[in-house]
Amino acid sequence: MTARLSKKPIALVAGASDRIGRAMALHLARHGYSIAITYRSNIKGAQESADLISQYSPVVTIPVELGTCNQPDMHSLIKEISCQLEAPVKLIIYSASFFERSNAVDLDYQHLLANFNIHTFAPMLMAQALYHHLQTFPQPAKGNFIAMCDQRVYRRTTTRVAYELSKKSLLEFCRIAALSFADSMRVNTISPGAILQATSETDEEFQRLISKGVPLKCQGSVENILQTLDFLLQCEYLTGVDIPVDGGEHLQG
Repeated sequence: MTARLSKKPIALVAGASDRIGRAMALHLARHGYSIAITYRSNIKGAQESADLISQYSPVVTIPVELGTCNQPDMHSLIKEISCQLEAPVKLIIYSASFFERSNAVDLDYQHLLANFNIHTFAPMLMAQALYHHLQTFPQPAKGNFIAMCDQRVYRRTTTRVAYELSKKSLLEFCRIAALSFADSMRVNTISPGAILQATSETDEEFQRLISKGVPLKCQGSVENILQTLDFLLQCEYLTGVDIPVDGGEHLQG
């Protein structure tokens, strides 16, 4: 059955309980989207995000366990969101992530699998579900899938091996998806650098990263990410592209 199009599309932001995910969800709410946010365990953060977003747009919050082998049914998830907000899901921002240390010497299977579940497998299935959802609408029902990668996809480091490998796999999938889903959606990625200090980093580590690893010698801002998001949404002739927002850090090899 062909679904009915609504004038106000839905943006699903996975991982919008705090930090960059919350900022992107709030930004999209201010620019004409109804918002659905998913969270894994940070109920308080998700509700705080929803309270902020509700000042500008309808919003729903949905708990989704993305970091396990039992991935949720993404098709049902998108259908549920579309039904609740009575509109098509036209945009997915995949920002769910965790950033933990690991090295090749001591890496264990469970840590590796957890990284791939949340950074690779879940966004793969979510992008696929968005594609099939868009297929139920009359043309032109174009959508966008934007995943948050990391400038580490351009480099080889030894301190967060599982994280780095899973993000590199996500980037490669998004390029394949850009080809596979081009009739209904564009697929792009953003790779932040020193935008926000990681919760697992000390102040000293973060400042050392900026001074030694960032050619522009300064910290970026969440506003830089939002500017990049706007560009990816506005430039309709762009797909399969990653934009590193990192002050040149990816050039360090």
